[in-house]
Amino acid sequence: MRINRLDLIAYSHFTNRSLDLSAGNHGVHIIYGPNEAGKSSSLRALTAWLFGFPTSTDDDFLHSYPNLRVGGVLANQQGQTLECIRRKGKNNTLRDRDDSGLISQESLAKFIPAIDEKHFLRMFGIDHDTLREGGEVLAKGGGESGQALFASASGLNNLRHSQQKLDSSMDDLFGKTGRKGKLYDKLKLYDKLIKEEREAWVVILAGAGENFSSGGDLTGGSMGSREQAMQQITDLVAAIHRLPMPTIAKVRGYCIGGGMGVAMACDLLVASETAKFTQNFALRGMSLDSGASHSLPRRIPMHRAKELAFLAEFIDAKVADEMGLLNKLVTDTELDAVVEQWANRIASLPPTSVQNNKRLLNNSLGISMEQALEDEATAQYQNWSTKDFVEAMQAFRDKRPPKFEGR
Repeated sequence: MRINRLDLIAYSHFTNRSLDLSAGNHGVHIIYGPNEAGKSSSLRALTAWLFGFPTSTDDDFLHSYPNLRVGGVLANQQGQTLECIRRKGKNNTLRDRDDSGLISQESLAKFIPAIDEKHFLRMFGIDHDTLREGGEVLAKGGGESGQALFASASGLNNLRHSQQKLDSSMDDLFGKTGRKGKLYDKLKLYDKLIKEEREAWVVILAGAGENFSSGGDLTGGSMGSREQAMQQITDLVAAIHRLPMPTIAKVRGYCIGGGMGVAMACDLLVASETAKFTQNFALRGMSLDSGASHSLPRRIPMHRAKELAFLAEFIDAKVADEMGLLNKLVTDTELDAVVEQWANRIASLPPTSVQNNKRLLNNSLGISMEQALEDEATAQYQNWSTKDFVEAMQAFRDKRPPKFEGR
């Protein structure tokens, strides 16, 4: 990826200001200037352009939220370019060069690495403080110079070895009580998990009792309460989907409607023979939600996804397994042990490598082979900067099992 131009159209204290970075064939650009010149604003504008504006921002003191605009021109290794604009908003925020039409996120994904905003900033947005931190690591002789500086920039020095398992009651989230407070509390728990992502290497989602989830509350409520609940479940599924570490859904008993959407938002789905699944939205006068329209056809063929959506019938665990919906089908007595074994196996591997694998695979459906190769190279550079990579190579030479520490 190359940034040819960054446009601060209406952002912070800038109006129609552009940074032309297209000259030459340089591998790095340094933005410098006196205090309050806009260096940090330029970095924030760059991340807003590539990844979207944050929910709240202090860069609206000159331009109001609806008018905030950043943009620019990107180029890839094949010489293709993309000129686009990002506006602040919740939906349809990526616009064409004239701000008159939409551009798909998939089009942008072809030009940027398979990496999230946090890791992008750590790897490529090196500010003054981070550069000083890297220099201090070098001065102390902390390993090879390039590796130490890169580790400092990417935040890998802060990772520590831990495994966190999250047992979440799907009945509390979608059960018959209809108490929104519980759903909100669970959502906050997931938000906390995201903020503490470096503390977790794998996440397990499970029901509290005999069922994974009995579906949504259908006892009634006003339009406002339904809209609030819809937004909460949307945020919840999105939060699960965005988790950088692998997630495993452990399913036994009923897995209905929105609860099935939560299970399918996970990377891996292990179910016992007691599991029963349904996308019964049509039976209740509704259509698919909880991300099912996205996750179903990515787990099973489209014609089978339509079968589940159109017929709104239950299928047992064996049929779900035959469809390809499950990663593994086990007996009910084996379920806990098998999921625990999978989680321990994932947690025994380097988290940077595993999370890079997840990110690369998640992004692969909307990009070309050329972009995938570029993204893989970027991820490999990150892997090579970790102490876990050094340990893996040494263990291979010593013919012993590696001992990874998440660094």
